Amino acid sequence: MGSSLMFDSTNMLSQAVCADFHPITPPGGLAKLITDAVDTLEYDRASAISLLRQAVALLQSAGGTRNAAGAPAVHQSSLAPWQAKRVASHISAHLDRPIALRELAEIVRLSSSHFSRAFKGAFGQPPHTFIMSRRVDLAMKKMLNSQEPLSQIALSCGFSDQAHLARLFRRETGSAPSQWRRANQSASD
Repeated sequence: MGSSLMFDSTNMLSQAVCADFHPITPPGGLAKLITDAVDTLEYDRASAISLLRQAVALLQSAGGTRNAAGAPAVHQSSLAPWQAKRVASHISAHLDRPIALRELAEIVRLSSSHFSRAFKGAFGQPPHTFIMSRRVDLAMKKMLNSQEPLSQIALSCGFSDQAHLARLFRRETGSAPSQWRRANQSASD
């Protein structure tokens, strides 16, 4: 009987939402929508999908101002323009060696944890990912403008070895460094 009661309330709820997909939040909010969708999935797929669509609409309508629990979201911190410029400049100047998070945080006078959050807010990615991406960009430039072996280019760009360069290069570009070099050197000639 309990499941037929839930089935009836779920159907009424899904019928109310299906027309425009406006979020109608039952008591208990987002968690209840998802729980009901999971419970309903086994015997009424359409209602379960409708409940999940409501959950998505509820999340989208929050527009980033509230978290999933309904509490106000914490504002993402970011670096000031002068801090972002100084950090990016330091990274570019020191790609040939290891760059510690603590070192970057000290440049802009922030704690490591606060700096890490602020860096991601300013650049859209964590510091390590940003640095590795810049190293791959530098390796691309060196591959086009010199005949140095890939092992030398890898070391001069701050990678631990050629395999490290190859792994990250393939992740970023989808091809091996040697293939990319051949294809792009012949295209520029």
